[in-house]
Amino acid sequence: IWPLAERLGERGDSGMVSVFEFQTVMAFSHFAEIGADAAVIEVGLGGLLDSTNVVQPEVSVITQIGLDHVAVLGDTIAAIAEQKAGIIKPGVPVVTASQKPEAMEVIERIAAKNNAPVSYASDIAILDEDPAGAGPQRVRLQGRLGTYDLRLPLLGKHQVGNAQTAIAALEAFSSDERYLESSYISAGISAVEWPARVQLLEAGPPTLIADGAHNADSAQALRAAIERHFGTPSDLVLIVGAAGGHDPLAVVTAFTDLRPQIIVTASRHPKSVEPNDFASALAADRINPSGVTSNTQAALTAARSAVSPGGMIIATGSLIVAAEVIEAVKGIEPEIYPDLRGSAGPARLPSPHAAPAP
Repeated sequence: IWPLAERLGERGDSGMVSVFEFQTVMAFSHFAEIGADAAVIEVGLGGLLDSTNVVQPEVSVITQIGLDHVAVLGDTIAAIAEQKAGIIKPGVPVVTASQKPEAMEVIERIAAKNNAPVSYASDIAILDEDPAGAGPQRVRLQGRLGTYDLRLPLLGKHQVGNAQTAIAALEAFSSDERYLESSYISAGISAVEWPARVQLLEAGPPTLIADGAHNADSAQALRAAIERHFGTPSDLVLIVGAAGGHDPLAVVTAFTDLRPQIIVTASRHPKSVEPNDFASALAADRINPSGVTSNTQAALTAARSAVSPGGMIIATGSLIVAAEVIEAVKGIEPEIYPDLRGSAGPARLPSPHAAPAP
């Protein structure tokens, strides 16, 4: 792929190929070379103008829409839904997760304009569910093609909703030519692994969890999952770091009523927000961190010293911070990134009063 990218870069009318465009072409080429029967293609950002949106899908799937990447996608749910619904193609079935009314109106309007039939994840009925503490959730679902008995390794009520969406998508994909047995779908979902999604790293005491929540919706889902599976922690230490363009203040705010100790840190990733900037932003919002560290290993050490034996540590704010804590706990060799910051320096938190980017 590299020679093609170089030739395009030399052409004045096309500009440089972005990293994400390059990765997308690599993925498509790989799927073609291995002869993949089916591929799940997730957009990188938005949908309408995303590099992946050149495909002609068998099914378009829209998961739950929240406020994220507002400087690029828009600062309302409806505006973001317009971007997400850009993956809807004429005549191609659409599956949507449960949505806020303003998002659902947009999806249904654009689907109708494209004569694309809409299926709803909520039509996959929940027959029975058992959160089962910190262990896999037990969920029994009923769809059009059968009953699904799931041993869901992922924690949180929101993951039951994700399972409904996945099953609705697979049922829409199924046809006389490619019929999918419900038992195989159940087996697939029961075997799913998704690192840094309410991932229990140490059962304790104390309990240690890593989660990549980086906006208000994902932070609220994390909070609800913690209480669903572990109860409300009486002693909580948050390790929090952010990537540029996200909303780490909203993540911390979701837990402030629990009066957590907050340790601000930074990933080694080039997009990581400078921890002192983050700490200052928290202080401006009348949230005082108990500590600031320059790296996640130091943050984890500080958190272990601060938490009581029966307490809980949550590493969150971004996937890059959660990933590094997982590496530290599991002894995974770290990935070392090239220094891409150049003269621009580390990422900065956007001002809450700044106008959105054009």
